[in-house]
Amino acid sequence: MLAFDKYVDLDRTADNAIDQIWQFYGAPASESRKSRWIDIRNEIGQSVFSVLKPNLKEIIKKEVYHYIISGKLENVNSQGEGRLASMLMKLAEEKINPENWESQSINYTKIKEDMAFLGLTYYDKSKQANFVVDIKMRNMQGYWQLIEITNIAQILKIFNNI
Repeated sequence: MLAFDKYVDLDRTADNAIDQIWQFYGAPASESRKSRWIDIRNEIGQSVFSVLKPNLKEIIKKEVYHYIISGKLENVNSQGEGRLASMLMKLAEEKINPENWESQSINYTKIKEDMAFLGLTYYDKSKQANFVVDIKMRNMQGYWQLIEITNIAQILKIFNNI
């Protein structure tokens, strides 16, 4: 177990991130009228998502651990599941590349019972824009553990509009 695991619940964080990304890209544009075809499309999409999600979560975890250990953003998978990871990383890097981020400040902190909410301001050098990453942490009796990045969809929206 890495020290990282003490301070980040990567399983829960990755799971939640995948859900937020699915909602962002999978949510239909405002549909003025419901149709049977839209319902069928949504059911098929949800079925495919439920099959892919566990594998995708493991790929994300592997990539994060690789980054923590090596300090490099690169695809650690070479075949099969690696193709999916490569495609996702390429898509993400076209819009969002954390290597271009500079930490600026802590925008806010709020503590409610055993939960803490922090807003971390970053500056993206390539986009020349500030943005806030909202994180949720839980009290582990002596330290705080990250359990969720709560505004992934908002960040995606910001970067898609730039």
